[in-house]
Amino acid sequence: MRFRYLFLSFILLAACSKIPTVDPEGVLVVIPYPSPTSSSLNIHVQNTELSAYLIQIFDPKANIVLEENVSAGDSKHSFSVDLSSSPKGSYVVVLKKNAVVYTKKFLKV
Repeated sequence: MRFRYLFLSFILLAACSKIPTVDPEGVLVVIPYPSPTSSSLNIHVQNTELSAYLIQIFDPKANIVLEENVSAGDSKHSFSVDLSSSPKGSYVVVLKKNAVVYTKKFLKV
């Protein structure tokens, strides 16, 4: 019985210590800058496959500040958003491609 517990503990430890896998579709990278920002935010998207995606920015109250669909083959990779009249707090940039969701946070001060 003691051997079973030892064996199960070893299995659990081995399962928990595995290196996390990288997204197999790692073709989208989102970089919001500058962070923190006080007025304007720039977002750079690296889209190596020129695949279609949806970009959204949510304010601290989960209201959508920006929402834009980028179609496949579109080389648009930079967005600029004026946040001067938006509330201070933590914002989230969300990129959705098929069933994969990428998120990045930034601060508005």
